[in-house]
Amino acid sequence: MILISLLLALLITRNIKKSADWQITTYSLWYRHKLMSNHWISPQSSYLSWFVAVVAPACIAAVIFELLPGSFLTFVLQTLILVVCIGEPRLKATYKAFLQAANRNDIEACALYSAQLEGAPLDTAVHEQPAALGATFGRQLIWMNYQHYMAVMLWFVAFGAPGALLYALTQSFYEQRQPEHGRMNTAVRRTLWVLNFIPVRVAAFGFLVVGHFSTAFPIWLQYLTDLKVNSRKLLTNVAVAAEPLSEQSVRNCQQNIAVEPKIMVRLIKRNILFLLVVTAVLTLMGAIA
Repeated sequence: MILISLLLALLITRNIKKSADWQITTYSLWYRHKLMSNHWISPQSSYLSWFVAVVAPACIAAVIFELLPGSFLTFVLQTLILVVCIGEPRLKATYKAFLQAANRNDIEACALYSAQLEGAPLDTAVHEQPAALGATFGRQLIWMNYQHYMAVMLWFVAFGAPGALLYALTQSFYEQRQPEHGRMNTAVRRTLWVLNFIPVRVAAFGFLVVGHFSTAFPIWLQYLTDLKVNSRKLLTNVAVAAEPLSEQSVRNCQQNIAVEPKIMVRLIKRNILFLLVVTAVLTLMGAIA
C-alpha cells in the first residue's frame, strides 16, 4: 500500500496542476492562524509549546489511522494526505521559466527566477558570472527537490501519512517564518534539523548510488556523523560530487547557463527512482506494509 500510494501521489503531482486546496501551505497557514487567533500559542510562547503545536497534527493523524476500520480507507486517506504533502508547484513553474530565460540568453531573468525560488534578494554579481548562476540554481533544485519530494517520501515510507504530514508541515512552517517570531523560528528550525538528520543522509547516499560513487563517497562519509554540518551543504556537496561535469559540459555552461541545472535535474530524477526501487524491494521482503 505504501508503494502504491507513493506511485499514485507522484503520478498525480507530475501530471496534474494542484490547486491551493491540495497544497500543504494552505493548511499550514490556516493552522497557524487558528493557533494564534484563538490564543493557544503566540510568538512569545516557549520552544516546547511551538514544538507541540508542530507535531500535534501528525499525532492526531496517527490516532485516526489506528481507528480506521479497514485497509482500503487507510489506503485512500494516506494517499490523499501524501498528495497534499508532496511536491511544490512553484518549483516546477520556476524551473521551466528559468530554462526559457536561459534559451533566450536572458541572464537577468534567470537571476530573478533563482532569487524568486527561495525568496532571496537578487545577487547582482551573477550578471557577471552566468556559469556560477547555473551552478547556484542547480544546487537550489537539489535542495528543494529533497525538501518537497525525497524527504516527504522517506518519512512516508518510515511512518506512513503521519510521518509525511509531520515533515511537510514543519517545512512549511519554516518557509513562512517571520523575523519577529524568534522563538517559533528557533523551535521549528531545531525540529526540522532533527527531522532532516537521517533522511538527508539517506538521500545523499542515493546520489552516490546513481552517480559517481567513488568520487562522492568520501564526502558523504565525512559528513555521516558530523552533527554540525548544515543539511543543505551536506546534500548539495555530495550531489555535485556524484555528478561531476565533463569538460564538454563545462564549456557548454559558458554558453548556456541551463546546462548544469538540467544535469542536476536528471540526477534528482534518478535518485527518486532509486528510492522507489528500494521501497519496492522492501515491500517484497515484507519490511514495509
